[in-house]
Amino acid sequence: MATPANSRKGKRISRAACDMCRERKVQCFFPDTFIRCSRCERADIPCTFISARKPRGPLSRYVGTAKHTRTASPSIFASLAASQRFTLSQFCSAEVFETIFNDFLTLVYPVVPLVHPPSFQAQVAEHEHFMPQPVFRQCLAIAAVTIASLPRKFNEYARSSAYTSTANMVSHAVRLVQISRIIEEPCYTNKPSLEHLTTSLMLSMASHYTGDANQGWAYACEAMLLTRVMHLGERSGYEAVSLVESELRKRAFWCGYIFQIHDRISSIVPHTGLSYLPRSTDWDFIIPRALHDDELTDHDELADEQSRRLRLSALPPIVGFVALIKVFRCCADLFSFGVPGSINQAYSMASGPFDRQLFPSSPDSGQVAHSPSKGLAAIFQVFQRLSEILNSLPDELKLPSHKENVSQTFSDIPDQFEIMRANIHITSLYLQSTILETFASTNSSANQSLQADVSDEASRVRTKIWRFRESIAQELLQVLESCTPWTLEANGASMIIKVREIASTLLDDEDLIENEADSTREYITKFVEILSNLDFGARRGEGTGSVTGR
Repeated sequence: MATPANSRKGKRISRAACDMCRERKVQCFFPDTFIRCSRCERADIPCTFISARKPRGPLSRYVGTAKHTRTASPSIFASLAASQRFTLSQFCSAEVFETIFNDFLTLVYPVVPLVHPPSFQAQVAEHEHFMPQPVFRQCLAIAAVTIASLPRKFNEYARSSAYTSTANMVSHAVRLVQISRIIEEPCYTNKPSLEHLTTSLMLSMASHYTGDANQGWAYACEAMLLTRVMHLGERSGYEAVSLVESELRKRAFWCGYIFQIHDRISSIVPHTGLSYLPRSTDWDFIIPRALHDDELTDHDELADEQSRRLRLSALPPIVGFVALIKVFRCCADLFSFGVPGSINQAYSMASGPFDRQLFPSSPDSGQVAHSPSKGLAAIFQVFQRLSEILNSLPDELKLPSHKENVSQTFSDIPDQFEIMRANIHITSLYLQSTILETFASTNSSANQSLQADVSDEASRVRTKIWRFRESIAQELLQVLESCTPWTLEANGASMIIKVREIASTLLDDEDLIENEADSTREYITKFVEILSNLDFGARRGEGTGSVTGR
């Protein structure tokens, strides 16, 4: 049947009307190429006071819903976040995460104390079925750093899943964190939270330990930026927050600080910028308090007095982390100048003047070189400062005075103080070795460029340097022999690299006499045996990353 002539079917309904068409109560039609409606065009008159046509009848329910959605959810990411349900099943089963978290508390938490276990466990239990995104991301970060630190337990973590390697499992956790961040708040760096900072720190460690250095440095740089935006080097960064968050912020600051020292040791031009202003940082204020985790409450009356008295007799595990901070602080100014070479002051972490006797200047720089013997004496003073810090440690963190029969299997799980004890003493020896090798390299270059005859003094200095190397190697072997394998593996791949770099200094044996060469080969053989037992990640073809974060 033909369409009636007056039917509107197929015709466009005008959205506006001019004065003439409105008075005549007819539809006002505008051809696409005209600036006047068709009637005004035919009459050759101005098309004036064009106004929007009022819709008749009730508002369409579709239009109403769209307007409400646009008002309530200005971002497409926000609407996605409202509809997306994040659960740990997207990464692993609840049973596997429980295993991972228990291992984190036992083995990894002493060196990465970036969560408050009592409150975190309460949050996970409360939101078991519908997990808020900050809690979800923190679960993933904890899982990633634990899996990367303990590659020997991969088969246990990856049971009943499609993961093929530790790196693959960590990579999936990183992707889930990225998706969660983008959906919740793409511009989270403008309004950073503690969760954003601690998540980035843990993902950086996990990425480095699984061999993804670029991703590791990207998260490390992000963490440094967030630390600076949050003013964690100043008192203002701790105002209007709870005691728990205040202490976690301090711990996060120092984790980033250790990142930066390792970065400046291993790179002439650091990957990371400074997260604080060295000369205006309140160093004493930002030292974490020596309290048990369940003592970190703003409501002391809620604490049970009897359990509180019992805790007073036990040393808080965080004391080990504080001791590690003191070891790094002892050498921080030194690593701001000349390690592994003289760096631009824009990258300096120093908070005060620096003793230039430690590294002799080159004549090319226009400065007079110091005597190598004076430089070696200055280095010995640094070693003495480190020794004083180690001597002041509580008994739980000191090396045993007598040799104990330590199990060399992975059957015995160490306590938290054993883990931190190994970290503190190996890190101290690693810093001493780095300082010594930098001095030896710089001293050798300076001697070659000098015209004066310094062969006798240079020979004496080389002999003393070798004695220092041998002493460091002996002490390191004593530490390693007093540790169970789990104690060392719990400290992450960075500990393996520290041991490897100290052992490699013994390969420079050009001037050794026969007896010294024999003892050196004996040391190297022992180090190779220990490293072959520990370097599980490398045997799986996953690499051991870089010395970062611990």
